[in-house]
Amino acid sequence: MRHTIGGLAALLLGSGLLLLGHGMLISLLSIRGNLEGFGAELIGGIGTAYYLGFFGGCMLLPPVMRRVGHIRIFSASAALIGAAVLIMALVVDPWLWLPVRVLTGFAMATMFMAVESWLNVRATNESRGRIYSVYMLINLGAAVAAQQVLRIAPPEELTLFVIAALLVMLGVLPVALTRSEQPPTPPVARLNLSRLYRLSPMGTVGCFLSGLITAPFWVLGPVYAQRMGHDLVETTLFMSLVIAGGTAMQFPLGWLSDRVDRRTVLIGVFALVTLVSSVMAMTLGLELRLWLALGAVFGGVAFCVNALCVSHVNDVMVNEDRISTSAGLLLLFGAGAVVAPVLAGFTMAWFGPGGMFGQIAVVAAFGCVFAIIRRKVSTAPPDEQKEPFVMTSKTTAAGLPLDPRMPPEVEEPGTDGPGLPEGNASS
Repeated sequence: MRHTIGGLAALLLGSGLLLLGHGMLISLLSIRGNLEGFGAELIGGIGTAYYLGFFGGCMLLPPVMRRVGHIRIFSASAALIGAAVLIMALVVDPWLWLPVRVLTGFAMATMFMAVESWLNVRATNESRGRIYSVYMLINLGAAVAAQQVLRIAPPEELTLFVIAALLVMLGVLPVALTRSEQPPTPPVARLNLSRLYRLSPMGTVGCFLSGLITAPFWVLGPVYAQRMGHDLVETTLFMSLVIAGGTAMQFPLGWLSDRVDRRTVLIGVFALVTLVSSVMAMTLGLELRLWLALGAVFGGVAFCVNALCVSHVNDVMVNEDRISTSAGLLLLFGAGAVVAPVLAGFTMAWFGPGGMFGQIAVVAAFGCVFAIIRRKVSTAPPDEQKEPFVMTSKTTAAGLPLDPRMPPEVEEPGTDGPGLPEGNASS
């Protein structure tokens, strides 16, 4: 196992650098846009543009990669992202940033697909669980660290944009120079909403709500903090603590959900998201330590919704359908992520900085009520049928086969897969 992880060190390093650079960029654009006087609705729209490009790329890129090859399109995407970051630094105009963010989202989808495809090629049935865990920890660790790198220089200067571009382009080197065999084309994610809902109403609705809850925070969290009167150091600390809270609570909540009805855990999680978001939406001038603690609690529950819902669906799906079903759930999360930031931007413009958390509280309250209803009208899967909780990747369908719950032998990548069982209704 140590040899396997060591052999993947270059790819994992490249992935970490990519995520560090892009994690910086997400927050930097929001901070800089707010300092430039962009409206919250425009900043939210810029975030929506990124998610639109990213999840559009997940659907459109696999056939292109099959024709052109992973390394060529991956290298071209890195050049595009580096150029896009520098363009946004040189021309600070929200109407230019909108289409540029669509292109960066598209290119980031390519880069994630390439990295995750290569990791999947190198993973064996015995090692993929460990590889998946290391990959997820690198993702979350890079997201936390990215917020602190923003403290190196003032956001009004060119320096942070240059650092972000350099990190993204340096992250390409381990992948472009790899001696591993070219990976197969990643699967095309398909969304069949009616079949997904018949399989698991709670999981289907919950994954969509997860996108509605977490995407606004990624895009507008820094704007909320700034408009609440916090400086750059406090803003980046708040962002890091929210992400770290989400990382720390994954396994305790997952352990609990393995032992009780996952919908019971989801009810508690949604209720806590509602409560904490309501406090942060309605309360001004919170003492700094209390505000930071509330942020960590918010991240600890909000960032676990998707993994709990995916685990709930895994409890009731048949082995052959895991890849196609998980790809559909990923697109549902993406649909929520596309819609939510621009809506949150308008709620902040109408109701003030707390409007984003007010919107999140409404979404979470709906999730809590829906989970209560589903628990009353349907029974939980038997304990012997439950799959162990696993942290989930919300990047591309290429990373899904790394999930240790996936079957050892899956359908040929690039096919649509067998689809979902027609008559299987569950919780």
